[in-house]
Amino acid sequence: MTRKPSTAKTLSLSKAVFIYGMSAEDSPPSEHPAPSIDADHMIAELESDLALAEPLSQSSLERILLEMSGAEAAKINLESCTFSFAFGGEVYEGAPWTWAPPHQPSGLDPREQAEALFGKEGLVSAEGERPGAPARLKAVQHAASLVWNQYMFTALDRAIADRRLEVLTRIGQVTAKPQALPSAAWPVMTVLDWENGVATDLSATLHYDIRIRDLRSRTNLTVKDENSAIRTLAQRLRENEHLTREQSQVFLRQRGITVSDRGFQWRVWPAAREKAGLSPLAPRGPKPKS
Repeated sequence: MTRKPSTAKTLSLSKAVFIYGMSAEDSPPSEHPAPSIDADHMIAELESDLALAEPLSQSSLERILLEMSGAEAAKINLESCTFSFAFGGEVYEGAPWTWAPPHQPSGLDPREQAEALFGKEGLVSAEGERPGAPARLKAVQHAASLVWNQYMFTALDRAIADRRLEVLTRIGQVTAKPQALPSAAWPVMTVLDWENGVATDLSATLHYDIRIRDLRSRTNLTVKDENSAIRTLAQRLRENEHLTREQSQVFLRQRGITVSDRGFQWRVWPAAREKAGLSPLAPRGPKPKS
């Protein structure tokens, strides 16, 4: 018997990846390019335990885009569901799935499909022309693929597997009634059209108008706790910029604010330092005695 889906608000598939593929932040990212950080080390640490990792924050993902592409600035736009990369006077902006499609429909050659995509749409520059540097395009594709496939889409997969999110689909035809897809069926689906939410399953049956529903009945307390931690710690760091990571965690616990070790390391600590006007990561070496 098919389970009747809830009438709660749902999101399109592409929008859901942008919403649930990143953690909430206390404040929007800065308009200025983020300072250079050891992105390779950060990525290696996260990939070593990706299955257990929580979604990264928008600013963390933007820093990875920045470092991996070599751009002067990189942004994730939640409203338009696009990535943008700035190289001098040229700005390349587009949907990440057109730069780094995570799934290829059977019978299509990936190279030919990519050439067709870029030949029709291309990377949109400030002057409306396609960029002439193949190396730059390759760097953008690599950065977009890493963030979209390995972080954002993986975070959505995890939330569906954990039954925090539910997939609703119209099976076989666009006019079919929406049905809740079993969470175990989602990993074997192949997305054909991100913008319109079209996918196929192992039996080659098409699924239309795929939408994502949040099954959580209350506000995510983890996000609220982390936002509170960022605000409180930022104020303390303005008073003592030499506070260590360990001292900061103790400081928060003493004030009844508890966040996970991973959440503190990858979101609270760098975000609080940025909010306090400091580098996201503290410089290496011994701290001055206070």
